[in-house]
Amino acid sequence: MYRFYGLPPGRYVLSAGGDGFTESTSKKYPLTYHPDATELSRARILEIKEGEELTEINIRLGPARKTYEAIGRVIDASSGQPLPQIAVSCLTAPNEKSPNTFGGGRAVTSDSRGIFRIPELSSGKYRLEVMSSTSFAAQEGFYAEPVTFEIDESNLNGLELKARRGSTLSGSVVVEGSLDAETKRKLAQNRISSSQLTQQYGSFSPPPAAINADGSFQITGLGPGKISLSIFPYTSSASFLLQRIEHQGVEVRDGIEIRAGENVTGVRLILGQGTGAIRGVVKIINGVLSPHLVLYAQAHRVESRQGFGDRYAAINDKGQFLLSGLPPGEYELAAGVRPADFTAAPPAKLPRAVKQLITVTNGEEKSLALTLDLSATEEEKQ
Repeated sequence: MYRFYGLPPGRYVLSAGGDGFTESTSKKYPLTYHPDATELSRARILEIKEGEELTEINIRLGPARKTYEAIGRVIDASSGQPLPQIAVSCLTAPNEKSPNTFGGGRAVTSDSRGIFRIPELSSGKYRLEVMSSTSFAAQEGFYAEPVTFEIDESNLNGLELKARRGSTLSGSVVVEGSLDAETKRKLAQNRISSSQLTQQYGSFSPPPAAINADGSFQITGLGPGKISLSIFPYTSSASFLLQRIEHQGVEVRDGIEIRAGENVTGVRLILGQGTGAIRGVVKIINGVLSPHLVLYAQAHRVESRQGFGDRYAAINDKGQFLLSGLPPGEYELAAGVRPADFTAAPPAKLPRAVKQLITVTNGEEKSLALTLDLSATEEEKQ
């Protein structure tokens, strides 16, 4: 038995089983969509209206798959000594159904001898990573190169993850305009996150860094290579827009380069805040939106370079959206569609996003209506 609560109105696809679930019992069964489809294109779409409750939405799973166990250990790459209490993630490698990314997997922890065991694996290719964001590795600042392996209808032993102590990056956060007590309170509700642009050391990043009372922050456990930084709030009312990043007084445009063992200092994140808002509605013409696509709205501050000064919002089933907390300035507003499942193969053509310039001022809510033509694709921009 299962039950979902608090779902907003809309169209849904329900599934169970497969390698995208962390519970080992789910992995024993192939991914199946309601009512009994093994292909997303054959799934039955569920229409949920406001206040409605759907019952008897059952899923008939196929026969259980035979599973196996992978065993290995985590060691310190410098000393060769075992590392205990390190969280290890086992991800499903890209395949025909999910060709663009490593799929969801499960996490285990190394024991006192650095040994880890991953049960309930079906035949296929996998990747091991150190989960520095949720383990002892984060406290000690470890990272590791991922290890790929294949299960071929038998158990596997002898896997090894070599962990290394990472670099640190420290700096400060600056908010343009007045830094009053309320702004400081909101800033404290944000975190600074990092991501490796090359993903050479896996898809797991170090844990987000807290912003101290004086605006300083520090990130540990970084592997060598280029990283990008971003800010995210724990509550929507505490959000800021990242305007630019500086390192030693120079604007950074394509990531911060970190060398092995290097401690990077003098990084500044300049944020903008505001009380402007854009409320809009999107009308769809020339087609019906596929259940495998979702609508989105994006506001990009024109004076900011690409990737900075952006704010996103979901568009509900009535075509409505709200982008709030915008600093004053001119914005390019875009409404478009994206795949609902980022791991699935994207469609050959996506409808072209509709865009419009709009000027935002503090304390004012701008309204606009956009028309999204589903028959117009990106290729037609030529």
